[in-house]
Amino acid sequence: MTAMVRASGLQGYQSLVRGLGADPLKLLQRQRIAPESLNDDEALIPVRSVVNLLEASAAATQCPDFGLRLAQKQDISLLGPLAIAMQNSRTVADALHVASLHLFVHSPALVFTVIPKSSLVPGGVELRIEILLSRQPVQRQVMDQCLGDTHNMLRFLAGDRYVLKAVALPHAPAASLKTYTSFFN
Repeated sequence: MTAMVRASGLQGYQSLVRGLGADPLKLLQRQRIAPESLNDDEALIPVRSVVNLLEASAAATQCPDFGLRLAQKQDISLLGPLAIAMQNSRTVADALHVASLHLFVHSPALVFTVIPKSSLVPGGVELRIEILLSRQPVQRQVMDQCLGDTHNMLRFLAGDRYVLKAVALPHAPAASLKTYTSFFN
C-alpha cells in the first residue's frame, strides 16, 4: 500500500519555488503530483512523491536549505484537525502527546515520539521524527522541513518558555551548519 500525506504539508511550496526562480508546475508534474491538489489541504499525495519533490526542488533551485525555507512558510495549521486538538490541549506536554498519538491522521508514514528524558540533553525532553518508507529514498529536505515545522510549532505553542537545546539531524547536513544554526537559533 502506498503511504500518503495530506497536501497541506506543501503549503507555501509553489511560492517558494517561484521565488527561487524555478517552475513549480514542472517539478510537481515530474513527481506525478497534480498541481490542483495543493489547493486542497485534505487531498492525499504519496509520501514518496513529496520526498522526491523536495529533493528535486532543492536541486533545481540550487537551494540546499529548501526544506527549512519551506518550513518558514508554514505554521501549525498544516496539521488540520490535529492542529486544533494540539492548540486546545491544557499544556504543551499534552499537545505533544496528542501529536504523538494522532500524527497518523496527517500521514501514517510519519512517526512522532516524545521521549521524556533526553539521552542528548540532561533535563530535556527529546522529540523524534521518523518517516517510514520501504526502500527509503534520500529524505534530507523533507526531514529538514519536519524538524523546522516542529520547531516553529513549539515556538507557537510554548512561546518564550520554549528553549531549544540541540538538534540532531538523521542525515549529513544538506546546507551549511551556519544555516542550521541560524534557523534553529
